Amino acid sequence: MVALARSAPSEGERWSVPILTDRLIQRGVVKSISPPVIQRTPKDSPPPHMGSTWPPHEGRSGMPLRYEDVRATLDRIFELTGVTVEEFDRLVPAFEVAFLLQMEHWTLRGQRRSGRRYVPQADASLPTPEDRLLFMLMYLKQRPT
Repeated sequence: MVALARSAPSEGERWSVPILTDRLIQRGVVKSISPPVIQRTPKDSPPPHMGSTWPPHEGRSGMPLRYEDVRATLDRIFELTGVTVEEFDRLVPAFEVAFLLQMEHWTLRGQRRSGRRYVPQADASLPTPEDRLLFMLMYLKQRPT
């Protein structure tokens, strides 16, 4: 259903719940389906612009890719970020310095930090500088504006 909803509809049409329902039944994907299921499913799925970059990771669904997982495939880094592995590795130290300077004065919600200082969490979804930079570069490449 998600793949159908992300595909281009017939010319002159826009996807709607009734049209998706009809197409799923016509294609034999389901015998029947309720409108709430159709309304809920696409938004519960990963965003289309992220493609396969948010697969289940170590049994946790919805976790971002880890740099260590994709570094072995040199072409994959370039596909995801637009930079080579060598360029990526040169960016990491400068990125981490800039990130820590930013976090010294601001929270992740964009509010001025007062009192408490930033301490990286061991169980954070982006625990290493490489993971944070990979996420940022992927986001900037896929959503440049």
